[in-house]
Amino acid sequence: METPWRIKDMIQETMKIVEDHGYHISHCFREANKPADKLASLSHGVEEIHVFNSFSSLPKQVKGLINMD
Repeated sequence: METPWRIKDMIQETMKIVEDHGYHISHCFREANKPADKLASLSHGVEEIHVFNSFSSLPKQVKGLINMD
């Protein structure tokens, strides 16, 4: 797959960082990561940044998905 020219430099730089540090990146369809998808959908319309520091602070819909996973 050819990288769009406008982001080619960013992609190459990212690939170098990944290679230099031994990281592994893989794709996960959103259906396979329902808790993250639910958090993303809940974030629409929220003006402020919210950081969840513990399981108990997560929205109940997300906790339910994690427990089912």
